[in-house]
Amino acid sequence: MMQLFDKGFQIEGSIWGQLYNAFPVLMRRLPGPHQSVGQMWNEVKDFIRVELNEHKKTWDPSETRDYIDCYLSEIQMNKGQDDNTFDEENLVICVLDLFVAGSETTSTTLRWAFLYMAKYPEIQALK
Repeated sequence: MMQLFDKGFQIEGSIWGQLYNAFPVLMRRLPGPHQSVGQMWNEVKDFIRVELNEHKKTWDPSETRDYIDCYLSEIQMNKGQDDNTFDEENLVICVLDLFVAGSETTSTTLRWAFLYMAKYPEIQALK
């Protein structure tokens, strides 16, 4: 999954991603690596859906284990309301957002930290 994130961010940050953002109608018709990004994110969402289904099998509303359990409780509590925005597809997108935000920021911070440690080893010796 991390390889999919890395490849997706690499393409989105490339000239292909920039062109797609600037000219989406045109770029949807042109071949290139930007065409695979949507499929990559769909694979990640499919993985999350599998995890969601596993959670639903063992879900106990009286015992909250994690974010997914909390969200499943909200879905249950808000069922039948007209203005309800709690549904499973929204849950999948929220979990994807958390994965992306947590993994990308953490890996970028670690890369920079290692770069600075390699470039300035004398600072590591200071106490």
